[in-house]
Amino acid sequence: MPGEERRINESIVPRMGGLVIYFMAMISIISFYGDLNSIRFFVIASLLIVSVGIVDDIIGVSWDKKF
Repeated sequence: MPGEERRINESIVPRMGGLVIYFMAMISIISFYGDLNSIRFFVIASLLIVSVGIVDDIIGVSWDKKF
């Protein structure tokens, strides 16, 4: 909501809008890539980044922990 301590937005901003984009990208990559063993680190790293984003949207995470 606008007016919170850390927010500079004047209107409500939707949260977690990138989840659909992330899941569609992962479905595309996994379905068209033949060898999942060679991209496992990419999948794990991207899942970690998305997870931190979700936690940040829900409870808020400081910049140093996100970094």
